[in-house]
Amino acid sequence: MSVTGSEAQRRKAGRAGRFGFGCFFAVFLLIGLGVSIPFAIIPLMNAFGSGSWIKTPCTILESRVDESRSDGSSTYAVKVRYTYTFRGRTHESERYSFLSNVYSSGRSGKEEVVARLKPRTQTTCYVNPRDPAFAVLDKELGPEYLIGLVPLAFVLVGA
Repeated sequence: MSVTGSEAQRRKAGRAGRFGFGCFFAVFLLIGLGVSIPFAIIPLMNAFGSGSWIKTPCTILESRVDESRSDGSSTYAVKVRYTYTFRGRTHESERYSFLSNVYSSGRSGKEEVVARLKPRTQTTCYVNPRDPAFAVLDKELGPEYLIGLVPLAFVLVGA
């Protein structure tokens, strides 16, 4: 049984269509993974792995609510700088949480945090014993972590 020219062309067109379809969804997968890694996977891994981090006294050097404006609306983030001593070495960090560079709505909530973290305030930070330069003030998972679900939707569509 031989394959006619038109049937071979249909098979070739079908393979090309599947390849194009696969490339289209691969773009979604790559974008989703590229954004998920810094905004979902790494912060969640740090949060879940922080159970063994060492509670350490620290001193707030400065704190403020940072604002980002875009398309007529504003989002906010807690910006803080603090110092701590761990195993005899002094370190400085600007990491409030594992999602420190994520801006979201809710200025008043961020102002409450900043009010508690006034300069010269003594508080507690959590230090990664394997990397003492990595510390956070708040290691709890909050609603802001839900932003990591957005790029995961791209991963699901791409997969």
